[in-house]
Amino acid sequence: MARVVFDRGAQDDLADIRAYIAERSPLIAEQFVRRVIEHCEGFGALPHRGVRRDDLLAGLRVVGWRRTLAIAFRMSDNDIVVILGIFYRGRDIDAAMRSRLGG
Repeated sequence: MARVVFDRGAQDDLADIRAYIAERSPLIAEQFVRRVIEHCEGFGALPHRGVRRDDLLAGLRVVGWRRTLAIAFRMSDNDIVVILGIFYRGRDIDAAMRSRLGG
């Protein structure tokens, strides 16, 4: 099973999501973010799911989560699943990923 890591952008996304939800309920925010992290950790067992987005980055995959989020990730050369972004539904993932990748 591959190891799963969250890059800085994904960590920031989780912090933003937590803060947004915590305005209404800190408890729900923690539970929500914990479930997202647990879902992402499952990519270690099945890292080839999701829609390939090689047009943005070689090996990039995007998968939806509960009709709420889109999670962008890729398998690194050393068999580590790197979570690159966690985006609210409706956000322009292409623009967000291009911005993060410097493009």
